[in-house]
Amino acid sequence: MTERTASRRVPADAAALFNPAYCAAILHRVSSGYQSGGAGGLPYSLSFLALPIVLHTASAERLPSSARVRLHNWLLGNPEVLVGLADRARSLAPFVREAISFGLKARVVQFVEPDLLAPVSSDHVAKWEKRSYNLPAAKRAVVLGKLLSQIGEVPTVFTLFGVRP
Repeated sequence: MTERTASRRVPADAAALFNPAYCAAILHRVSSGYQSGGAGGLPYSLSFLALPIVLHTASAERLPSSARVRLHNWLLGNPEVLVGLADRARSLAPFVREAISFGLKARVVQFVEPDLLAPVSSDHVAKWEKRSYNLPAAKRAVVLGKLLSQIGEVPTVFTLFGVRP
């Protein structure tokens, strides 16, 4: 068992699935998509929605292929994405915090303001994204970031997803 799994008693398979480096790369791509949508950086609190959506296969597969669709329209057409999201977000919160911590140390993401995450140019993420098995998750993460950037107010995003921060 690793130090992080021993302290929280996380099963080894869950620890491998929620690898902080993998999750940090996902957050890099979400924040990149968010920034490309015209925003300054991904609000810290939205990271706790992003990972439970991108890492949940059924939700991730329902993400549109582009951000041309409006977030609220996508949610209306895919209400099953909301089922269990609050519970997933709550249970993944420690992994999100660990991914952000790892991403900051590895210079994959950075805080551009006290609570805004931004991607850092990274050869590691570029190599990670080019692997065929990571590419779908990377693309979905960027699309989700763009969708989240459509809504100007973070509380409104949480309301649309039916989750309290």
